[in-house]
Amino acid sequence: MCGLVGIYSFKRNILDRKEYIKKCLLTMKHRGPDSHAIWHNNANYISGFVRLSIRDISNHGNQPMLSNCGNFCLSFNGEIYNSEKYKALLIREGVQFASSSDTEVLLYALKSWGIQFVLEHFDGMFAFAFYDLQKNELLLARDRLGIKPLYIGFDKNESIIFSSQYDHIINYASIQQEAFDPSSIGTYLQLGYIPDNAGAINKTILFPHGHYAVINSAGYTITQYYSSVKSVLSQQVLSEALIQKAAIEQLVSDVEVGVFLSGGVDSSLLAYLVNNKQPISAFTVGTNDAYSDETNDATGFAKRIQMNHQVAKVTEQDFIETLEDNTEAYSEPFADFSSIPSLVISKFAAAHVKVILSGDGPDELSYGYYRNIKLLHAGKYFFDNNLAKVAKLISGRFTSKYPFLDSRILTQKDFYTYYYQYLFLFGSSWVPAIFKPACAEAYFLQNIRNNSMQDVTQQNYMHTVRDIELNLHLQRVLLKLDRASMFHSIEARVPYLSNNIVDAAMAAGIQQHINGHEGKYFFKELLAQKTDHDYAYKQKKGFLVPMAAWLRNQIKADVYDKVLNMPADLDSMFNRNQLIKLLDKHTKDGKDFSGIIWSLYALVNWYNKHYNKQILRS
Repeated sequence: MCGLVGIYSFKRNILDRKEYIKKCLLTMKHRGPDSHAIWHNNANYISGFVRLSIRDISNHGNQPMLSNCGNFCLSFNGEIYNSEKYKALLIREGVQFASSSDTEVLLYALKSWGIQFVLEHFDGMFAFAFYDLQKNELLLARDRLGIKPLYIGFDKNESIIFSSQYDHIINYASIQQEAFDPSSIGTYLQLGYIPDNAGAINKTILFPHGHYAVINSAGYTITQYYSSVKSVLSQQVLSEALIQKAAIEQLVSDVEVGVFLSGGVDSSLLAYLVNNKQPISAFTVGTNDAYSDETNDATGFAKRIQMNHQVAKVTEQDFIETLEDNTEAYSEPFADFSSIPSLVISKFAAAHVKVILSGDGPDELSYGYYRNIKLLHAGKYFFDNNLAKVAKLISGRFTSKYPFLDSRILTQKDFYTYYYQYLFLFGSSWVPAIFKPACAEAYFLQNIRNNSMQDVTQQNYMHTVRDIELNLHLQRVLLKLDRASMFHSIEARVPYLSNNIVDAAMAAGIQQHINGHEGKYFFKELLAQKTDHDYAYKQKKGFLVPMAAWLRNQIKADVYDKVLNMPADLDSMFNRNQLIKLLDKHTKDGKDFSGIIWSLYALVNWYNKHYNKQILRS
C-alpha cells in the first residue's frame, strides 16, 4: 500500500517537472512513510513513489522498481495475493528475483506475459504504472472493482499526469487554470462523490476501475478489461471454504495484521474465519449512543471465539475534532460523513497494526440493503404499462398489497435510472432547486445500460441492481476506506472482494442471496452456524455520527458562513435563495437534510484545502 505519481509527455522533456513530483511525494507521505524515490528516463517520463512497507520490508522492495535489464520500470500501489503461484512459474522461466515482494512478481509478469495475462489471472487490489523504455510506452491499470485509487489529468502541453491523489492532478501547472465541470459537481451532490471517468475539474478523471490504458507516442487508448455486467459464470461455488481461503491469502504480510470488528455480520464472519486459522487482533470503536453502539456485541463475539480484542470508546468531541482531518484526508470532493468514524477507527488500529482486514463487499455482492429487497418484490412492476402502474400505486395507497411501490416508477425513462436514484444522498431532492447546471449521469450507469438486458425477468433486473451497487455505491465505500486508512498509514484489505468470491457470488442464484425479506442470506446463515441465529440476524445498526444535530448546533455558524459565502467559481453554480431556504429548513424547522447540507459544506472545505494547495503551487 503506497502512493504513486508520474508524468508522461508526448512531445517534450519533462525533467523540469522533477520538483513538482518531489512536492507530490511530500504531500502524500501518509500513504507511504517508509521510503520515497523518483525515477525518470532523462526525457519524457518521470515517476515518483512513496512506500508503506508490507511485504519484504527491506530496500529490495522499494519503488519505482527497475527490471534487471533496466528497460522496465514499475510503480505499483496495492497487493497481489496469488503472486507466489506466478513467481514459481517465472522462476522456471529463468527469472532471478532480488526480493520477496509481490511488486517484483508483477514487474516480471508484465515484462514476460503482458498486460492481458496479468489482468486476467492476478488477484489483488492495485493501481500501477508500467513503463517500457524501449517502446517508450506506459501502461496504467486499476483493479477490477476500484479498491485502489488512480487519477489522471490531460494537460494542454500534451502530457498525462497520474497520481494516487486528486490534488496532485488539479494543482499541476498546466491544469490548475482549468474550469470546474459543473455537471460533475452535480453528480457529486447526488452521489456524495464524483464517480469514475469524471472529475470536478475539466480534463481530469478518476481512472475507471476494471480498465487499463496504453500510452505511447501515437496517443493513448483506454480499454475495459473487466465488467461485472459481462462476467463469465464461474465454476466457483460460494462456500465457507472459498471465503476462508481468500481471507487467509490476504493475511500475507511481513508486518502485523488486524481486522475491523463492528459487531455486524460481515466483519464478524471474517474475524471468525481468519482467527480460526491464525490468531489475529480485532479493533472496535464505540460510542455512548445506545442506538448505534455495537461494542457489547463485538466484545461478546470476540470472547466467544477467543480473539484478542481492542476497544476504544470515543466521544462526540472526538468526532468533531476529526473534522479537519476529514477535509485533509479526502483530496477529492467527498460527502459521506461516515468517513469521520472511519478515520477514528483507522487511527486507533494504526497504533497497533500496519495492515487491517475490512468486511466491505457482501452488502453489494449479496443484496444486503433494504433497497435491494424492495426491488426484488417491486421491480417487476416497473415494466407494466402506465395504466397498470397507476392502478397499483392507487391500490397501494389504500391497502398493503403493494408496500414497496413509489411514484418514481411513472417518471423514470428506464429501470437503470430508476434504481440509480436509490443511491442518492439523503436530501438530494433539493439538488434541482439549489443547483443551476444539469447533473452528469455516472459513466458506469451508462456502461451498464449499454451492456445489459432490461426486461421483466427477475434474474435480469436483479443482476442490474447488483451491477449498479458494485460499480457505483461500492465505489463510495471503497474510496472512504482507502482515504481514511491511508491517512493514518495503514493498509486496508477487503477479502470479500477477491476474484473468486466475486465470481462465485455473481454466479450464484438469487435464492442463495435472498430468502424472503432477508438479503445477504448466505453470509448470515454461515455466521449463524458459527454463533447463533439471533446474532447473525440482528438488525443492522451502522456506525453513525449525529450530523443532523451538529449542523444545528456545533458547526452551524461555520456551515452557514461557508455555504452562503462560497468561492466565486462555486457560487455561480448555486441558487443562493434556495440555499438559505435549505439551511433554514434544517436548522430552524427541524427537518433533516443533513446529507445534502454536509455535501455543500464538504465541497467548500475541499476547495479551500485542496483546490488551491499552496505547497503544490509554490
